[in-house]
Amino acid sequence: MSERYPDITAEEIAHHYRSAMDSVTLINQVIANPEEYKNDETILSRNINHLNVMLDMDYWTTEDLTPFQNAVAVDTSAFDALVSG
Repeated sequence: MSERYPDITAEEIAHHYRSAMDSVTLINQVIANPEEYKNDETILSRNINHLNVMLDMDYWTTEDLTPFQNAVAVDTSAFDALVSG
């Protein structure tokens, strides 16, 4: 039971989880193909920030948050160098 979101439903939690997994997928795509995303300098930071917010939520039950944790810990140096160079 969430203290901050006592009325959140299982369907809403599932929706938030799917949205966060979209960020995980996008982060992985950017890391795998940084050249394709070089025109969007904030794509990684926006999606990593989104996942950090999601990791802070207290409504998770049995969802596997490992993909979120792995995505926020990803090495962004190759992308960062590409967009800053």
